[in-house]
Amino acid sequence: MPSHSVSSLPFFPRTQEPELREFIIRVDQKSRYKRALKRGIYSLMTQVASRPKKVLLVDRDARLGHVRCLVLQSQGYEATCVTDASTVLNSWTSKTFDLVLVDVQHNPDAALDFCSDLKEKDVAQLVALISDHHVWVPPHPCPDEVIPRSEGPAAFVEKVRNLLETRIAESSG
Repeated sequence: MPSHSVSSLPFFPRTQEPELREFIIRVDQKSRYKRALKRGIYSLMTQVASRPKKVLLVDRDARLGHVRCLVLQSQGYEATCVTDASTVLNSWTSKTFDLVLVDVQHNPDAALDFCSDLKEKDVAQLVALISDHHVWVPPHPCPDEVIPRSEGPAAFVEKVRNLLETRIAESSG
């Protein structure tokens, strides 16, 4: 659709009073400004939304961790899987990952210790534990969320998505 200025439109008489003409031009300029502002905000939002969220998965079971990473990658996440939590802590830099997922299946105490150590290094880091229903995770201030492992890949991805969207909404509002 071609862009027209108010003065070029056929219904805009050239002989109108100057004050009315100036008012109509100002309204037209404001609406153009609002449209441009909306386009700019939308563009910025799509740029932020299009950046893949970075997820770190700490899982002692390399095969299962790799499968989970593939599932997350298929949904547009930039997922990295590691089996050794101590190397993560030693080389940790703040704001590297949007979410850290820790599987507690093999050693819940070590997972909670890792979670606590990570939160000491980076308080704002979003951390979620992945747990089976039969593995009891004691109440602990560290994890931001506990994701059930037994609900399947679709539910797993949905929980990750909801967790990241909630964090984005909290930080922007």
